[in-house]
Amino acid sequence: MKIPFIKILFLLGTLLISYLKCYPTSIDSLIKTINLSNKNLATLQQLFNVAEAYENISSDSAVRYYQLCIILSDELFERATEQNEQNNAYIIKGKALKNMGIIYVIKSNYKLAMEHFFHSLRVFSLIKNLNGQSDLFRYIGIVYFYQSNYDMALKYYKYSMNFAMAARDSILLSNAYANIGIIHHSKGNYEKAMEFYVKQMKLLDKTNNIKGLSACYVNIANLYKDQKHYTQAIAYYKKAVVLKEQLKDAYGIANIYNNLGITYSKLPDYNQAISYYFKAIALYESIGAKQGLYACYNNLGSLYNLLGNYRKSYEYFLKAKNIADKLGITEGDLFYFLGRAYTHLFLSDSLNNYNDRKKYLQVAIKYAKKLNQKAQEQNSYQHLQDGYKILYLAYKRLKQFDKAVQYNDSLNYINEKYVSEEIAKVVTEIQTKYETEKKQLLIEKLDKENKVKQLTIEKGNILQKRQQMIIYFISTVLLIVTLSAVLLIRWQLKLKKANNLLKIQKAQIEEKN
Repeated sequence: MKIPFIKILFLLGTLLISYLKCYPTSIDSLIKTINLSNKNLATLQQLFNVAEAYENISSDSAVRYYQLCIILSDELFERATEQNEQNNAYIIKGKALKNMGIIYVIKSNYKLAMEHFFHSLRVFSLIKNLNGQSDLFRYIGIVYFYQSNYDMALKYYKYSMNFAMAARDSILLSNAYANIGIIHHSKGNYEKAMEFYVKQMKLLDKTNNIKGLSACYVNIANLYKDQKHYTQAIAYYKKAVVLKEQLKDAYGIANIYNNLGITYSKLPDYNQAISYYFKAIALYESIGAKQGLYACYNNLGSLYNLLGNYRKSYEYFLKAKNIADKLGITEGDLFYFLGRAYTHLFLSDSLNNYNDRKKYLQVAIKYAKKLNQKAQEQNSYQHLQDGYKILYLAYKRLKQFDKAVQYNDSLNYINEKYVSEEIAKVVTEIQTKYETEKKQLLIEKLDKENKVKQLTIEKGNILQKRQQMIIYFISTVLLIVTLSAVLLIRWQLKLKKANNLLKIQKAQIEEKN
């Protein structure tokens, strides 16, 4: 398919307008190397490099350059006289389509993302590129995962795994194992999740992939944490830190410190939790990671609230609130509601004027109700407890005791319900474990019985073969004896006949004499 040269020039002109508005020196140098009069693989690769460089600066410009790559790769594919040239052109086309899909995923435009991923998959299928197909199956699975369609995500992750095995690509296989593990983790299938995390860990250990192994350790730690096996979770988080330090991944280390703070608070070991939160904060501040600081401040606010140190709790929720305002975090965030509610509740304590205090308490009530609404939607008991507690305290400060009692009753009810459900979960886990062990014992018993039956059958077969061999031997011996007897009798008869003949001849000779 021939693409008019004017179309390429038009796209390049559109890109140059964006380029003139805002561009870094590195992209400037990349663009200067492009010479569209030479339509070859080198030019195609240069266009692809520019598109990649634009991804973190202007996604629209990146998309336009990727479109240019697709046009040129189609032309090179049509012109190519050798299979290798066609493959090289379409590998870049497939990558361009994949990267465009990733851009649309980031923009949450999943429909366009899927269109580009499936188009890329068709390109890699056409040239029989197993690695490319494995990668695209994984990205399609990721989109389904983001849409909470876990069954479809798992289906495509398994396709990715199978193609990675066929391609013998350890990195793609490792990614597929991780994704499948995460799906099972999300669905609460902890044993299956651990099975695939361990597969990934063994594979990464063999290939000495430190970056992948550190991420794998974090996944295993998160799984243990969700299973309330906090000691094991801490051990794997610390293993991950060692590898992250080798990689000099400050952001990754800070995230693990934050997770260690959460895990120690569950043990509970509050001093260690606070220590790790502060370690995380120091690293987040050093690299300017505002989102990480926001999460850490909220965690500290929640921990100090749990400890009854409301002043400290207010201090950190206020810090989180300030960052949230700068980042433009919307009201959909539970921590945002929680921070706002606690901040206004404790600010009211510092005011002497009743009307001013009332205004702050009313704001606290507004955000506590929003917190409860969102917590109910997400089935978050912890945030429901926080919401009812704030409402109880706010109405108590307003001396509206009927409402204070109402929300205190709600708080007690939700606490009892939470405890009952936790007990039910424990009972269910014990029953599940018992049933699993029972099934395992039954399987082992059946295996043993089958082995005994198999041995009995084998023993019977051996005895049968022995008997057959004895019969064959005896039959052979009898046959030999019979044949020997027949031959002997025949020989005796011949001998007797010969003797008789000799006697007759002798008699005839005597008569002649």
